[in-house]
Amino acid sequence: MVLGATGMVGQAICRELALYKPSLLILTSLYEHELTHLTEMLVQEFREDLPPIKVSWGNSFVRTEWKDLSRQEMLGDTQIRQQLILDMVEPLTRETLEKMELHHLCLQHKPDIIIDTINFVSTLPYANIFDAAKEGFNTLKKCQSEKHFDDVAAASIEKLLLSQYTPQITKHIQILFQSMLEAQTRLYLKTGNIGTGVAGMKIPYTHTLDNPPQALLAKSALAGAHTLLLFLMSQNPNGPVVKEVKPVSNIAWKRIGFGPITHRGRAVLLEDVGLSDAVSLSGKLSKIYSKKPKHLKYNGEPRALTAPFIDLGESSLFALGEFEVLTDEGQLEFLTPEEVAQAVVSEVEGDNTVADVIAGLEQSTLHSTYRAGFMREQAIRKLKEVIKNSGVDSVAFELLGPPRLSKLLYEAHLLQKVYGNFETVSSTEAATLSKDLEKFLMEKPELRSQIISVGLPILLPKGDKILRGSRIAIPSDLPGKSDAQFEITPATIDKWAYDGWIDLRLENMQAWQKRLQTISEEIQKMHSTDSSSSYSKDATYWNHTNGNTPIDISKLASWVLKMG
Repeated sequence: MVLGATGMVGQAICRELALYKPSLLILTSLYEHELTHLTEMLVQEFREDLPPIKVSWGNSFVRTEWKDLSRQEMLGDTQIRQQLILDMVEPLTRETLEKMELHHLCLQHKPDIIIDTINFVSTLPYANIFDAAKEGFNTLKKCQSEKHFDDVAAASIEKLLLSQYTPQITKHIQILFQSMLEAQTRLYLKTGNIGTGVAGMKIPYTHTLDNPPQALLAKSALAGAHTLLLFLMSQNPNGPVVKEVKPVSNIAWKRIGFGPITHRGRAVLLEDVGLSDAVSLSGKLSKIYSKKPKHLKYNGEPRALTAPFIDLGESSLFALGEFEVLTDEGQLEFLTPEEVAQAVVSEVEGDNTVADVIAGLEQSTLHSTYRAGFMREQAIRKLKEVIKNSGVDSVAFELLGPPRLSKLLYEAHLLQKVYGNFETVSSTEAATLSKDLEKFLMEKPELRSQIISVGLPILLPKGDKILRGSRIAIPSDLPGKSDAQFEITPATIDKWAYDGWIDLRLENMQAWQKRLQTISEEIQKMHSTDSSSSYSKDATYWNHTNGNTPIDISKLASWVLKMG
């Protein structure tokens, strides 16, 4: 039985398992249509060699009666919400166990082997515990002040309780272990993750702007707790053999294409603003745009942002610029789902792959691979072909979270388009850079529209006005307050500009010049006759020839992020 079979890793594992012709392959996922698509794909690929398949869909972490409800539907129902809390905190009873979907799956199919590919640390928690805690704390303060406690306040506190990670993970392990004992399952293998991977504690483009990001560290802590609970499970002589394969790097990729870009399930609509729409930076900055957005249109309908992309599955869609940075050395890097699947099936066979975390936590994580590095070049080349054929640049979509990466990519993109190389940028007056980039943006409505439509305001050279769309990624939303007001001061402007605004001010142009000069100096320090592997990012990496260094936006953004 493969839990989470329709995910990127789950699909790769299903393909690998099909080669060994098990007597029955049980596929589970959240949605029926995803299982239908996967089954059709396997039938087309393996035809008469495909083993018998059974499918089951729904949320396996809750009671069977709720398995087809969305998270919003469960949290929005007072009775269900309160029962979820009781299921989480009360001791596990036989009555409760028999009502759980995971127990039902195990007893219905009695699988010899369970391979669990569900992204546990992202799926299990019902809410960000930090946001829920802030909202709950503010609710309590308000109730104390008003001396009134209503249903809204109760719901807020209940959601806070449901965001507690430890009670959920311990109860899940209890249900899983007892269910496998009763089903006489012989092997349980989990594919997990550790959060930031090779990026370590500093990861500036996901979850939060904290450094290190608090929410991401909490998920890493949860992943570690999960592994230790699995280790405890493995110590029971009458229980199943327990293994965990834990990829350290990002896993990619699912598909490469050209099409509409979506944010939270909705197409990113292209908006446009001109200098007359510039917003004065005084008083407070609102996350809500006071004006009705002006959309670019096609046949009378608002146009969606359409661009070349690479689909990383659960991680969403990425532009070429984002993909190159994320997979660069010293960033998240990546490995392919097929490699994870091969390690998983080898462990199921009993081979010693040195990838089983339960057998050796420190020594057995999967790192970035030679194949992934080889395939990365293919992905980049294919994306560049799509860009060439479409005539549309692929810079950044701002779907990662905090937009500092997108900001850096777009600023480097502007410098590349206007000046082309390090030397021209370095030799031009910073004030001229500022004016030229503003002029270029005003002459390129499509580019200007893309930038503001993905949530990046453009801070004009004088620093007192911005061009913005209806959504801005920075400043970040306050918990439960998408319409929050933010005090505008020189310090907050500087912080927002650093975190995620396209900054056309003189000081930022000087900062870019200093970065380029530093890289040029590093290149000069490298001995010209040293052709060894000592330097991973030498003159060849930067395409430096005849005193000329072309601007590569992804390499440049990656360097800035790595340097801090």
